[in-house]
Amino acid sequence: ERLATARLATEVEATGSYSYRCTRAHGERHLVIGDAYSFVDPVFSSGVLFATVGGIAAAEALDVCLREPPGGARRCGASSTRCASGRAASPGSSTA
Repeated sequence: ERLATARLATEVEATGSYSYRCTRAHGERHLVIGDAYSFVDPVFSSGVLFATVGGIAAAEALDVCLREPPGGARRCGASSTRCASGRAASPGSSTA
C-alpha cells in the first residue's frame, strides 16, 4: 500500500558478476593471495571459506618455501593457485 503511488527516480539498471580471478598466482619471489588474487561477490558466503582456506594454505606453502629452498619454491609454485584462492576447498570449484 505504501508504494502504490511510488515512482522510479531513475531507470532500472543491472550489473553482471564483478567477481574476478588472476590467471597466475605466483612469480619469482611473490605469491598473490586473498582479494589480490580473486574476489567473490559478497552476496555469496563462500568467499569467507575461500579466504580462510587460502590463507592457511598460503602460510603452509610459504613455510615450505622458506625452510627448503629451492625445492620448496617448486612445491610452493605448484600449489600457489590453491593457496591464493582457497577454492580447492569448494566442491566443483575451478582454479585458473
